Amino acid sequence: MPHAEPPKNPALAYWAEIEYAAANRMPTADLWRVLNDAAASLGLDSPGVTIQQVNEVRSMASGIQAASARLARLDPSYSLSDGRVVAQAPWSRSPAERQALPMYQVRFQHTVNGPNGEETQWRTSTLRGRLPRTLGDLLDAVGEDAENLADKYGGEHVGVGSLQLLSV
Repeated sequence: MPHAEPPKNPALAYWAEIEYAAANRMPTADLWRVLNDAAASLGLDSPGVTIQQVNEVRSMASGIQAASARLARLDPSYSLSDGRVVAQAPWSRSPAERQALPMYQVRFQHTVNGPNGEETQWRTSTLRGRLPRTLGDLLDAVGEDAENLADKYGGEHVGVGSLQLLSV
């Protein structure tokens, strides 16, 4: 008999703000000012989340940042099989679903030349099943996807920057 998943953390509604705070090591008081401003921009009196909920999401964001930093320091021949560079996404499926059908999101900074000149944006590629064998194989797959995205949206592919490897 299927069981209901527990509700996701309501602080995930502020993922962009919390992730930014984690990436920039923002003090807690400053993060709460950002969260209150975001809530106000939505017409809310408060963010409607507890400090524990925000801290749980901030911890996940910090884990993603730490895994990304480890990934950036590795040689392309590094084997991805140990999982040290894979972070769990806050929006990931249950452990049983991840075990039955592994799936990963690779978030990366993609630089393109477009109508407005050179621009860098975060993009996401999805991998189903096993990870590529090495970091170099992953970089090749992401680079190919980035080139296809540039072609699709009428830009010229320049390069791929920071990567985040997430289990979803």
